[in-house]
Amino acid sequence: MSPVAALLADAAATLERFVGLLRREAELLSGTDPEALAGVAEEKGLLSAAIGTQWQRVCEGLERPGLAPAELGAVLAGRGDEDALRAWDRVSRLGSEARRLNQDNGALIRQQLQHTGKALEVLQAIARQNTTYGPDGMTAGDFPFRRSIDKA
Repeated sequence: MSPVAALLADAAATLERFVGLLRREAELLSGTDPEALAGVAEEKGLLSAAIGTQWQRVCEGLERPGLAPAELGAVLAGRGDEDALRAWDRVSRLGSEARRLNQDNGALIRQQLQHTGKALEVLQAIARQNTTYGPDGMTAGDFPFRRSIDKA
């Protein structure tokens, strides 16, 4: 196996972990444990950075700094490196899956934010209409009497 094929195989392994993490994130976004998302977000950042570093190493191994992913297949085909081409195919498929999952998770996040925003609007409207005690400790709102909180 060529050094570039080995680098691409490592990148594929990292992408597999990333795809698994995105699946876990989707489960958490659909569930009721939002605190667990913090750990997922941190790990996503670490894996994203690792993938970026691995891509840079692949480009360096090919002596093509700044190579665009869309160009890699042609470069590898020109070199006749079948192992690297197979590894690149795997990286490419995993990258597409990661992109799709990330977009789906983004939609789930936007949906969660909309629900949270609507819930906050309802709670704020209720709070404005039915304030039991104001900041001065006196009843407030549409009550027919005024009473101090210490005499309630």
